[in-house]
Amino acid sequence: MEFVGQTATLVQCVLLCLKHFPEGSERHQDCQGTDFILESNECYIPVNDTKTTTTATTTTTTTEAAPPPSGFLLITSGQKEESGHTTEVVPLGSGTQVVCPYNAKLKQKVLESIKDPTGGYVSDAPVVCDERSMKCYNIDIPEQDKFVSRLNQSRTYSFSLVLPAGNAVNDNGIIQEEVLWITGGKSQVEGGKRQAMKSTEFIRPERTTVIGPDLPTEMDSHCMAIVNDTTTLLTGRVDVIGKRSDNDPRLTAFPYRKGKLFLIHYKIGKFEEILDDAHGGTKDCSCGRVSLCTPNGGKAEPLIVVAGGIDYVYLKYKVKSKKPTKATWIYDTGSAKYFSNVGPDLPLAIAGAVSVTTSDGRLFHVGGMDQDEKRTNVILEMICTYGEDFRRSSLFFAKSCQWLQMESELLQGRSNFVAMLVPESYYTC
Repeated sequence: MEFVGQTATLVQCVLLCLKHFPEGSERHQDCQGTDFILESNECYIPVNDTKTTTTATTTTTTTEAAPPPSGFLLITSGQKEESGHTTEVVPLGSGTQVVCPYNAKLKQKVLESIKDPTGGYVSDAPVVCDERSMKCYNIDIPEQDKFVSRLNQSRTYSFSLVLPAGNAVNDNGIIQEEVLWITGGKSQVEGGKRQAMKSTEFIRPERTTVIGPDLPTEMDSHCMAIVNDTTTLLTGRVDVIGKRSDNDPRLTAFPYRKGKLFLIHYKIGKFEEILDDAHGGTKDCSCGRVSLCTPNGGKAEPLIVVAGGIDYVYLKYKVKSKKPTKATWIYDTGSAKYFSNVGPDLPLAIAGAVSVTTSDGRLFHVGGMDQDEKRTNVILEMICTYGEDFRRSSLFFAKSCQWLQMESELLQGRSNFVAMLVPESYYTC
């Protein structure tokens, strides 16, 4: 065994291990998949970073290489702290590889002009949609007049995710191809004001955009996270007329923003309301899924993590304050009612960040804007540790999950950008 440090809990043991063995070191990966030993407040990790093979004549010792990235994240457009570096590729979960600029073929001035983008990697193409002009571009095609699809409606502050072939359903039946599902947002209405929308649409590159199923309510600046092969979680703010609660002094008048939580069974086009007052009614929060392993190495139901966003506080008929929050909420998919639990605070109050879940179930929180309206380049990972006392409870989630800041950073601070997992070939450093 190897001594890691003095600590009282297993989650602190993991954090000490990650500090002791930083990204890029040979033992770093062991910190996230090892049965730690905690004795008399001393944390130990088994020594298993070398493999020794003995034969009749020779003895060979090999040292394990640093783990490869869990995925490659392409980031483009949105609101940036400085000019330049419009598109970049981030190797997630690897301290040995740097963030790399990506030379998109679409003209940089076009990408920089898209301030409220949406998009995703769909049908083997990195697609970015300018919701104001209603055009969707493949950033690997140079001509700005050759957009791959067109939105049916002008919308801003929407949320999109990629659905695999055969998973998207509308009134005409199942769509047998991969699509980019664009949901909600705000539309331009008469008088210049924008109004929240419940409509959705499916983007099919090089084909006609088709109408998707309506959301259960008008929603903008919301977020969604895939739960499993048939279900996604939708949460965000909605405008509500009436008092939130007789016992809540913060929200005493109307209208006000109220948090909602829905399950979307997208293969059958069914919506299910889970919570009527979720996560305080924030906007510009981020959502993601983190996988769990039980102490015996088995798989448990994943957690959905909702982090940051703009928190609204009302007094009488006016917004008293609205500012980014550090709050993290964890929704337990192992519970039939998806009970919400208070998770660990973010290191700083952030809104407009992006959460990304890699194929191996790791959750990363990227960028965003802080309380001083400064856009950050910080990348965080949610680390959850489970010992012999594994159980699904509010206290357990709060103590057993932590945000860990990665050594790698974005090339510059940005918020409200497009982020998509792409093949390794996009990483050109």
